[in-house]
Amino acid sequence: MNYKERNKQAYEFFKAGEIDKAVELYEINVQLHEDCIASLGGLYKIYRKRIDKENTKRVLKLILVLREAELKITESAPKDKLYLINLEKSKSIVDFIQRLILEAENGRLFLNEPTEIQKYKERNKLAHEFFTAGEFDKAIELYEINVQLMDDKEAIYKRLHTIYRNKGDKENQKRILKLLLVIHEKNLKAVENAPQVKGEIGKRYMFNVEKQRKVVDFVRTSISQLDSVISQTNSKKTISAPNPLFVSMTNAERNKQAQEFYSMGDIDKAIELYMLNIELRTDTGASYISLSRIYVELEDYVNRNKILKLFVELLEDQLKTLEQGPKDKANLLKIKQQKGGIEYARNMISKDK
Repeated sequence: MNYKERNKQAYEFFKAGEIDKAVELYEINVQLHEDCIASLGGLYKIYRKRIDKENTKRVLKLILVLREAELKITESAPKDKLYLINLEKSKSIVDFIQRLILEAENGRLFLNEPTEIQKYKERNKLAHEFFTAGEFDKAIELYEINVQLMDDKEAIYKRLHTIYRNKGDKENQKRILKLLLVIHEKNLKAVENAPQVKGEIGKRYMFNVEKQRKVVDFVRTSISQLDSVISQTNSKKTISAPNPLFVSMTNAERNKQAQEFYSMGDIDKAIELYMLNIELRTDTGASYISLSRIYVELEDYVNRNKILKLFVELLEDQLKTLEQGPKDKANLLKIKQQKGGIEYARNMISKDK
């Protein structure tokens, strides 16, 4: 057999529970092909499960040698736009293997108790389940633990921001945005400092820089607006009713104004205007679609689904009107398209987020 065939056969033995035969084949590959990461990975899983500490450490150290060699190759690669991404990825892999070796040496790797990495991932997974189920207080508790551990994953901060916004907790909303701003500024600095190249790759590089700058500006604007709202609230200058100016506008004018607020980063006012169109039943669909997209960007799938359900109700009412119309070819086509739109909206509601 060649090494690929041995790997394949070893995996079949592993699935069938013939572990010793799998180990024999994997070890042959390691001896004959020192760069066989797949075989080392298979051996690591087996030895760790068997709590074979010495062999686990041996295999991890062999993996580390290969990963460090890959890191050196990455460091000497051409400084194109992928350089920083690949470099960061290689460093993360090396750091991860080093942590596994440390946990193997102190015995923690072989305990039934989950590692800190596993705990972190489990918290995120469980928090997201609570988030999508609308159990926001439970989600907050888990997300905040990971935030305290200096998690730099944007999704966690976005979800916390969405939860606090829905709860009307402006202070925590601002706190999370400030933490998110640190991450975005770090990302901006990384892309600005990346080596510049010419041609199409250079154009994409400039696009990424400009995109990241807009994100940073957007978050800064949101923080500034929150400061203003908090200041007004503290001065008891809250608004309890819709802005009379907004109410006096036509549906189209409110949609246009909402788009302008959205482009300026004033998401709350954009939402207010779209919701006003929906509540006044003056909109034929545009506000529902725009608002559902905003909630997707905010990862607020609970409110996104509420809007889509209202949209389905609107489409069904429109369908009834069409079905009462003439049975000519043009109207039958509209009925067919309307039914397709209803089905599409329903599927969007049922999609697992």
